[in-house]
Amino acid sequence: QDFRIERYLPPAARNITLEKTYVGHRAKYTISESELKSYVDGLWAATGESSVISRSDLEDGRSAQGEEIKSAIQGLDWPRMREAIRFCSPVESDGGGAKYFFDRTTGIAYHRVNYW
Repeated sequence: QDFRIERYLPPAARNITLEKTYVGHRAKYTISESELKSYVDGLWAATGESSVISRSDLEDGRSAQGEEIKSAIQGLDWPRMREAIRFCSPVESDGGGAKYFFDRTTGIAYHRVNYW
């Protein structure tokens, strides 16, 4: 029951594992690609106009590279993604926002959120 987690966690997420710190959180869960994409589209529809970085500049929906994913989940014993794509939430003026990684092979998503 933390609004900072609830606002970035898709309602369709299942089998959730959460790691929370004072400056953010990371989550792992199962979800379909269409459910995750629809959720992120909704974030952009609701608050995208105030994002300090445009969605196209974030290269939303592109293939995710191993190092980028590794950095996002560093220190956690979560499985390596094989065929991952990345989605991004709108970015707040203080840099807060979320990066979502989805593995098309396993149906597992990771996300990392930073807030101040």
